[in-house]
Amino acid sequence: MAGSETAAESTYFFDLANQSVSLLLFVGLIVFLAGGKIKESLKTRAENLAQEIETAQNAHDVAKKALDEYESLINSFEAERESLLATYRTQGEEEKAKLIAEGKAEAERVAKDAQRAAENELASMQQRIERELIDLSLARAEEMITSKLAITDHTRLTQNYLSELDKAARK
Repeated sequence: MAGSETAAESTYFFDLANQSVSLLLFVGLIVFLAGGKIKESLKTRAENLAQEIETAQNAHDVAKKALDEYESLINSFEAERESLLATYRTQGEEEKAKLIAEGKAEAERVAKDAQRAAENELASMQQRIERELIDLSLARAEEMITSKLAITDHTRLTQNYLSELDKAARK
């Protein structure tokens, strides 16, 4: 049986060698017939991939530049927003202080006007009371004088008094 195993092994190696040679011939024939086209196709594919990579890199650079510009704009808008808020806060505080000062000035003016009106009213009342007191005093004095004086004395005193009042009123 040792002989049959060697025949099977030799058939196996012969078939293997035959198939290997056939494969090499087939690959060689393909390379010979289509090698230029395959090489050209691979070269074209490599060039296309390189161009696509370059295009993608350029697009990436453009997008990065646009992103940087937008971030710069956003930062400048943020700074401008903060500046405007600070300005409006300052203006608001100034307006508040102005309104408070105007309110205080108006309150002082109203208080002074009220004080002046009260003083004027007091002076007017004092004058009215003085006139009433004078009138009452005159009436009382007249009653007392008439009861004690004669008619001629009364007439003379009344005329003197009236002339004195007339002089005082003209001053």
